[in-house]
Amino acid sequence: MATLLIVDDDMLFCEALSATLEGEGYRVLLAHNLARARELLKKHSIAIVFIDVFLPDGNGLALLAGLALLPEPPEAIVVTAQGDPQGAENAITAGAWNYIQKPAHMGEIKLMVQQAL
Repeated sequence: MATLLIVDDDMLFCEALSATLEGEGYRVLLAHNLARARELLKKHSIAIVFIDVFLPDGNGLALLAGLALLPEPPEAIVVTAQGDPQGAENAITAGAWNYIQKPAHMGEIKLMVQQAL
């Protein structure tokens, strides 16, 4: 089954999303900042990365540019509580596969993962 990475500093969201995705049979890795996310992306083959925009060490969208340089680039889904139409457009232009706003419905996320894979 695919390995997914959640990059978010919202612990409750991470727990809920991780539990949902693991329940679907996926392997889930967590990073609560950009530095840890970059480490995990170098060490693991990730199919999908969920990226929060506002992280303790920078803007999550900065991670998008580096994804295309990986041997097996993952699909990126930007997830943020601070959604706006311009932010969604910026995320998609920067290479995100999709953009969703918190609170996100877990059924919608499961479907999105299936589509992205």
